[in-house]
Amino acid sequence: MTLAVSENGLAFAWPFVKSGQKYSIPVQMPFHSKIVISRVSCGYNFGFFISIQGLVYAVGKDNSDGQLGLGHRYPNDIPEIVGCFKEAGERIDSIECGFRHSVARSTLGKVYTWGWNGHGQLGNGNFDSELSPRLITIERA
Repeated sequence: MTLAVSENGLAFAWPFVKSGQKYSIPVQMPFHSKIVISRVSCGYNFGFFISIQGLVYAVGKDNSDGQLGLGHRYPNDIPEIVGCFKEAGERIDSIECGFRHSVARSTLGKVYTWGWNGHGQLGNGNFDSELSPRLITIERA
């Protein structure tokens, strides 16, 4: 999956399946006109859109390890808000995606991780995958 954002905040994805038809050209994502996207990040068959308000929207055909951060393992062809950030009043300014996991930084400098954790890459002290973003503690040396 490839994601992109235009200068005026419109979001695009490709390849994309819509109504059973597979598109290999950029397809505009169905965001409300008041939602302006500022950044995108892609993992392996999943990705995120970040709005100028710091809200995060997940999309992807692979969510087998919770890499979409939506609290479940179902794929999602239409961008869906990652509700835990909104519920906590947390604004996200960047997300980096790995193979099947992600790391987000909030505007307050907090770090969240979620997704596959088979090698401990989430930094949460265990090897269990996380279906939703989890705040991690970063110790300074």
